[in-house]
Amino acid sequence: MIQAVLNQYVNQNFPYRPTETLTWKYQLRDTIDEWLWLFGGIGGFTLIKLFAPEWGKYVAIFGWTLCAGFALYLIGVLILRRLFTKYELTPDHFQYTHGLFVQKIETFQLSDIVQINLRRSIWERIIRTGTVKIRFKTATEIKINPLVIHGIGRYEEMFEKIDYYRNHHRLVLYFGI
Repeated sequence: MIQAVLNQYVNQNFPYRPTETLTWKYQLRDTIDEWLWLFGGIGGFTLIKLFAPEWGKYVAIFGWTLCAGFALYLIGVLILRRLFTKYELTPDHFQYTHGLFVQKIETFQLSDIVQINLRRSIWERIIRTGTVKIRFKTATEIKINPLVIHGIGRYEEMFEKIDYYRNHHRLVLYFGI
């Protein structure tokens, strides 16, 4: 009786069994928010130079130097995110790969995921990105710092698939379905 009710629940809420491996990487458009800050800063320091010529010269030189440094930082972030950061979901694990010189691979079992949050600020809605927070538990406690995935473009797919795989994995693990 209980097994029949459980099977009915699984068939209604989980129409397919997760068998594929999904991979998410940052796209070039996922760093639009950082680039807009750079172009806004360049425009702001240029306006200061135009409208306050007596002291705007020094502010503009400092500002343009600051913007050049920020542009180099953004290029580094873009290279790190695009080429060396990857999120992978298998039917029973979530894997996070990052790092340039030392590549670090973190693997978490789906049953260890305690909470998944999707947050979208008004700015992220405009540029169509989102922030996904994943909180894991360890053998003794819940990790204090969640894994925060800032500004990823396929945020809805990531959020829904992780949640679906996590719930399905728990049913399989606890009830052997």
